[in-house]
Amino acid sequence: MIKKSKGKYIISAGEVGIYAVCPHSWKLKSILKKNYKNSKNDNIKMGLALHKDWSKKTEDIHKLSIKMAIVLCLMFFSVSFTIIFLGDKFFPNNKVLNYIGYHKSSGSFFKNLLNDFKDSVYQIFDLDIDIFLFVILISLALFVVYFAGHYIKSRYDASGIKEKSTLLAIDGSKILKVKDYISYMQGISGKPDAVIKENSYFIPVEIKPLARKLKDRYIYQLLVYMRLIAEFKKKDVPYGYLILGPKSKRVKIHNLPERQKMLTKFLNDMNEILEKKKDAIASPTKTKCEKCDVSKYCQYKAC
Repeated sequence: MIKKSKGKYIISAGEVGIYAVCPHSWKLKSILKKNYKNSKNDNIKMGLALHKDWSKKTEDIHKLSIKMAIVLCLMFFSVSFTIIFLGDKFFPNNKVLNYIGYHKSSGSFFKNLLNDFKDSVYQIFDLDIDIFLFVILISLALFVVYFAGHYIKSRYDASGIKEKSTLLAIDGSKILKVKDYISYMQGISGKPDAVIKENSYFIPVEIKPLARKLKDRYIYQLLVYMRLIAEFKKKDVPYGYLILGPKSKRVKIHNLPERQKMLTKFLNDMNEILEKKKDAIASPTKTKCEKCDVSKYCQYKAC
């Protein structure tokens, strides 16, 4: 929705996406306020539901990752405590510490390794029951952590977010809330679906759960988010991510100068149209017009 504040139009990222498809379609929707076709309502509802589901699952991954980090910390401190206070029972005569030096001076490596393994098995049954149980519990914990780590990775892959990325904000999340960016200086606004951090950069993410392929309107919408985040974070944004379709295909969109130059042209033209200095020029094609929400109001339609 276009707003006017402090004598300047504030154009949203979504508006730029519509304009990138067809300037006249954007004019019919945003300026002349023509009603959308009802046939599109089901797709809109489905898209919103998929978007909400993605946000919830991505937030759940974040929560699970935090819990796993806590478990790993507790395990580390537990093992450290045991080694410090029960070191004599675990490592009698410093055999473990001298293990490498022992084999360097031995003649047959594999023979000595087999003998050490037998000795270790005998020693296990000589341990106190509490220590033996502790070792079993640690082994089970490591087993759980291993498979939980694989589960988290699979969920990250399903969401389209890299496992090594740091989730900073997710649209719809109560914990990681996304900022609604409004730039009065640039005259643009937008709210990305997520913001992540990669290699010290703040990266916007936009999800299109019903998209079958990459489209220009998605790219320009993401470029607006890049501009906004760069302004508010005081740091360049080298790229952003589009996550497309039900399989969450991740597409990296680089913040190239020629793309930003075209975005500047779009914004300048949109402001001139809003100020009635020029008219919106239609760019009809059969495919676009067949899918257009307001084609019945358009005198330039190609279908």
